[in-house]
Amino acid sequence: MTNDERLSSLSSLAIEENLLGDVAKDPTFVDSVIDEFADKKDRRIELVYKQI
Repeated sequence: MTNDERLSSLSSLAIEENLLGDVAKDPTFVDSVIDEFADKKDRRIELVYKQI
């Protein structure tokens, strides 16, 4: 990964963190995420453990 790619990824993370912070302030956000997940037929998610 080049320095430019790292910087781009870091910028994306910072933007997404700010967006999530704004959205999560909505008291119905967590409930709507849970409802969306519960409505899916296949509720399995793949969790990947990454050692850094």
